[in-house]
Amino acid sequence: MSYMKSLISFLKSSITKMMPADNSLQALQNFLMIQMIAALILILMMAIIFLHLTIILHLLHYLPGERPYDEPIQIHYLGLMNIECSDCYALHFDCEKISKSTRAQKCFVICCLKGKVQLPTLPQWPQELQRLYENNQNFVHNIRQYNNTFAFTSLRVELDHHTVQG
Repeated sequence: MSYMKSLISFLKSSITKMMPADNSLQALQNFLMIQMIAALILILMMAIIFLHLTIILHLLHYLPGERPYDEPIQIHYLGLMNIECSDCYALHFDCEKISKSTRAQKCFVICCLKGKVQLPTLPQWPQELQRLYENNQNFVHNIRQYNNTFAFTSLRVELDHHTVQG
């Protein structure tokens, strides 16, 4: 509090020293006009400095709230997916092998539980589909679009009306 009082008294004494010696109305008006011009110049300079800083920060994309978020880049490489399961022939990354594997015999449990799960072989394709796949390049080129088109055509739903209410 005493700091503020001393600052105010210093400002009063400074202004009193700057006041014109003759207390005429014209001298007082000139003094106040000079003080107003000085205050306006100071405000103008501050505005120019703020404008320059804003432009510089905008060019650097560092305005608060406008800075784009950059996700930290973490590179993680698992290597090639070229290790084949000896039981089901599924492809794996080297890091997916179990700890009991050897370099010569790599074992995996993600695919077939080391041969415990065996799926039946796939049946032969229908003759029409086999012929299209072997003889028609347009069919092979657009096969994904055909698959997407017919993806839900064979969907079958049986509602249990005992549980559906409303």
